[in-house]
Amino acid sequence: MQKLTDYSDHHQSSVNYGTTNAQTLEDITRVIAEAYRQKRPLRIRGNGHSMNSSSLPKDGELLLLTTSIRHFRFEKPGTITVGAGAAIWNVNLTLRKYGYELLVYNDGTAPASTVGGYLSAGGIGATSQRYGGFWETVEHVILVNGCGEAVRSAFGDGVFEWLFGSMGQLGYIYEVCLKIRPIKGIEKYPQNITGEISSNDHHWNKLAWYNLFTTPEHAEEAIRGLKTISHVHKRTWVNLPLYRYDIAFKKFNPPLIYPRQESLVALGIWGEPWHDKGFDIGLLRLLEADFAEFIIEKPYFRRYVQTEFTFEDFDYTGYFGSDVVSGFKKVKHQLDPQGIFTNLIR
Repeated sequence: MQKLTDYSDHHQSSVNYGTTNAQTLEDITRVIAEAYRQKRPLRIRGNGHSMNSSSLPKDGELLLLTTSIRHFRFEKPGTITVGAGAAIWNVNLTLRKYGYELLVYNDGTAPASTVGGYLSAGGIGATSQRYGGFWETVEHVILVNGCGEAVRSAFGDGVFEWLFGSMGQLGYIYEVCLKIRPIKGIEKYPQNITGEISSNDHHWNKLAWYNLFTTPEHAEEAIRGLKTISHVHKRTWVNLPLYRYDIAFKKFNPPLIYPRQESLVALGIWGEPWHDKGFDIGLLRLLEADFAEFIIEKPYFRRYVQTEFTFEDFDYTGYFGSDVVSGFKKVKHQLDPQGIFTNLIR
């Protein structure tokens, strides 16, 4: 099979893997049920916009592609239900044709993550200051578990909050029901309209970033530390201005994103490579190591590891800590008892 990479352009897949691009829920459940019987490991890939190799198949794995799952339907006022393989940017473009928009979606000027990928990373955006993280805007999720069973998950069921930031470890996200709002005042809801979200390729300029979550009272301390790291490692990349997202707290914060239940601030350093050959991996490793050390010193700092440029030896289990890992493992065993989906947290 073709050797794949992700947005990092550093990580690479094996060539010894299988692939399937199932297009219906019935096909997906059948494929996963068969993998369960065979105990065959599975890997899920949308647009491959992550930078941590979580979407890249290893030897013997079956790669489940999601990008054909792009259906949409308007069935409940104030929401849209969409296939998880649609780019979230394109979902918002489709909504605008009907006078609506998503509450939270990715920044930029073009498609990037799929809906499933955005959810699996957690999801924040420019409007998070008002609406909270992407997790606050999801009504429910339909996923296929590691036994090949379609499961509906919603807030309060003990599973829902663990899906956000889970990086494809808990199941195949099939479709997501998202809250929407009218762009201008009251707009007639397009009840029962169905269709397919468009798909288009886009070349993104290469960037890397390291993001810190904290509470508003610790933001200035975080900014000082990030500026120091950025200055020390100024040769690593063409430095871009430090960014900030304020994230309102509504119902919950996912434990894999930030275990405390309060409003957050996301602060990040980022940059572009100096030349077309990409980043100097040695220099990037040194920056990442200093960033990790800065984070671990403070219990009120967390990193957005789901979206960052991390390396093969990253210890997810050690990073998340015993309390979060214990809770995650319970849900993992419930949804994926044989561990056939990606296993980053062990």
